[in-house]
Amino acid sequence: MNGNVMQVLIVEDSEDDVTLLLAELQQKGYAPLHQCVETREDFVAALENRAWDAVISDYVLPHFSGPDALKLLRNLGFDIPFIMVSGVFGEEKAVAMMKAGANDYIMKKDLSRLVPALERELKAAQGRRGHKRAECAMLQHFAANIRELQNVVERALIVYGDNGMLEQERFIPALTSPGHTTSVIAPTEIEAVVNAVNVSGEFPTLRELEKRHVFAALDRCKGNRANAAKLLAVSSRTLRNKLHEYNGTSPKSSDEKTVET
Repeated sequence: MNGNVMQVLIVEDSEDDVTLLLAELQQKGYAPLHQCVETREDFVAALENRAWDAVISDYVLPHFSGPDALKLLRNLGFDIPFIMVSGVFGEEKAVAMMKAGANDYIMKKDLSRLVPALERELKAAQGRRGHKRAECAMLQHFAANIRELQNVVERALIVYGDNGMLEQERFIPALTSPGHTTSVIAPTEIEAVVNAVNVSGEFPTLRELEKRHVFAALDRCKGNRANAAKLLAVSSRTLRNKLHEYNGTSPKSSDEKTVET
């Protein structure tokens, strides 16, 4: 909704009732831009051709109905207010319409409730859209982090095992005698990344594996974060945030060159 302009799709076959609805909106300070439809086909076409702020519908029409209009609106995925306005609206029908997804029902003899109902539902719809945008942004950020984490893990797999496989003997301490163990001799690069299992034989968590792999990359790059980020195939910002996460500190200036391990 832009300013006091309200785009309203009206499902109604009575010109007099349409005039009364528009007069009520204008009396409350709105400039309604409207289209009136009486059939299913015209209703669907109107939804496809313009972005509407709300739908106001009568309950019974000669070739269409309010319940059908509501069902179509929701099935097509439109999250816009649907207000039922009828002169033959019993309590039972009202309850059924609300359960079906109508936002409110108003008697034609009491149109004073129309604008407050529209304002309330328009505000609620705006809040839902804002929440969905925030969720989408969060999911996109999460997906980006997952892709970067996947790159780190894939590199770890290559380091730890031939042909991208984590070989069990690389992680399980070698037995020298019953009840005694000694560390398997591994390449220096592997030892720098992670002592994969502790003496109890526990397998490291993904977070621990990632952490040690990151610090190994920094060690190889002599503390140069830019080079370490390239080696890990992550952004410098992601690497910086990961390091602060591991160290339990708050992000500092981006030109910080050393990390306490």
